[in-house]
Amino acid sequence: MSCVAAVFSLLLVTLLVLSLRRAEQATPRCAAASHQLALLLQPTPEWEAWAGALSAELAQPRSAASSVRGSAKADVLLLASHSAAACTTARLDALELGVQAAFPNCSDCTLRLRAGELRSRAALQSALVAHLRRCSSGLVLFSDVGALDSALVPALLPLLSEGGSYVDKGETVPATGAFVVLTGCLPGLPPSWAAQGEEAARRAAKAALVAALGGGEGSNEPRRNAALALRRRVDQVAPLRTELEP
Repeated sequence: MSCVAAVFSLLLVTLLVLSLRRAEQATPRCAAASHQLALLLQPTPEWEAWAGALSAELAQPRSAASSVRGSAKADVLLLASHSAAACTTARLDALELGVQAAFPNCSDCTLRLRAGELRSRAALQSALVAHLRRCSSGLVLFSDVGALDSALVPALLPLLSEGGSYVDKGETVPATGAFVVLTGCLPGLPPSWAAQGEEAARRAAKAALVAALGGGEGSNEPRRNAALALRRRVDQVAPLRTELEP
């Protein structure tokens, strides 16, 4: 009898695992509209092709092995500019609308945050948890990330990390289904930073992000650690179109 019970329990566990995998694969992702995404980027054939490739990747069903980075974590995209003019209020407004147009199937599941308007780690985490409870695979649009207070970075890390989740009121709130777009003006970038190819652009933007957050050599350890932790969690980088109109 105990053998029958063990077999039955194993069968139930197997069915549960298969059910969860099917549900995960069926979860819609924040699919990108290639043309709209390309309108946000520097108008070169390379970056237009990059927008098309990202759109194709995000059109695939989500699973633990098929995120953009290839692991069970939220997909994190940094759209960067070397120009401070890209982070005026009018430009940020236009950019946020452009990003939402580029991810149209997440228009009803978008959380918009601006670094300069955040006041506390608790408030940031509360906003993220509420969004993830409502939209487990929605869009998190975080504008002007270069102006982020490094003391707030720990509230972001569960959203951006492998197997990421928050614990709220005794419950686990998964974050691995989200799509996160960070936009930022990073003065440490040279004007031609995006012309050296995708990999070189990624390295340059990540280094400039660390510098913008005050994490350069000689900075205090907590600030540098926070900047480096955020840097490591960025999966993809692309250059913003400098002439984006408000």
